[in-house]
Amino acid sequence: MYPEKVLSLRPHHALCLLLFCAVGHSERYASKMRQLIGAMEQGKIQTIRMIEELDEICGYCPHNQGGFCEKADEVSVSDAKILALCGMTVGESLSWIELRQRLISHIVSQSVLADVCAGCVYLKRCAGQGTKREFAIG
Repeated sequence: MYPEKVLSLRPHHALCLLLFCAVGHSERYASKMRQLIGAMEQGKIQTIRMIEELDEICGYCPHNQGGFCEKADEVSVSDAKILALCGMTVGESLSWIELRQRLISHIVSQSVLADVCAGCVYLKRCAGQGTKREFAIG
């Protein structure tokens, strides 16, 4: 067992990690996403904490300009929708397994991705990922 590591994430990044496809992203961003996905799947990160401010992934995003998000309004709306749909709150901590289960059952399986991620340039790609993948919950 690994020492417990808590990863603080914006809710939209939790969904991005679930549906991640490297195509169209910079290698730097894709590498960070693959690293985090691997760490969560291997149990190196056991707890995810929902936050509102910039997170570890934001530092790799092209919309982060000197610590300020160019898409702040858009992603804040997405974050709020994800929290509400999944019954979560800012500051809440949960396991990657529980977070995945909530994202799948309340967003992916309910076909509300287009509303949750309205305006995101990667929406079509992620929506395709959601339909191609078999998600094992549990």
